[in-house]
Amino acid sequence: MHQSCDRSESDSRHADASRFASREDYDKAESLYREMLKTTPDESVAAHELGTVLFFQRRYDESKMVCEELLRQDPQFVRAQNGLGAIARVRGRYFDAVEHYSLVIESCPNSALAHYGRGVSYFHVGSSREPKPT
Repeated sequence: MHQSCDRSESDSRHADASRFASREDYDKAESLYREMLKTTPDESVAAHELGTVLFFQRRYDESKMVCEELLRQDPQFVRAQNGLGAIARVRGRYFDAVEHYSLVIESCPNSALAHYGRGVSYFHVGSSREPKPT
């Protein structure tokens, strides 16, 4: 019974944080996600959502660290790989973005987000001053 109470409380906090994020109250959402991670540090969904909130705050270095840590814990965490693609794309690192999105597509061929991100990145490759990878 205690476990279901804990789960219910966790679900409620996730819902609250998600509501704040959807209203673009990123400071409040960040605070709630960080609070959740203090009590349950291995909560990958909350960690990913924290990374997303940091991304929307344009705190790309912090968001990248969250995504990289999630991938260290689980190399198949495609949402974290998508996050790294998005970060690379907004930073103008289009070849890196294509690589991240392609890894997502290998695992989840129907990922519309990854296909979109990769397409946008390919579009920008032609006009980018970014050196091609060697």
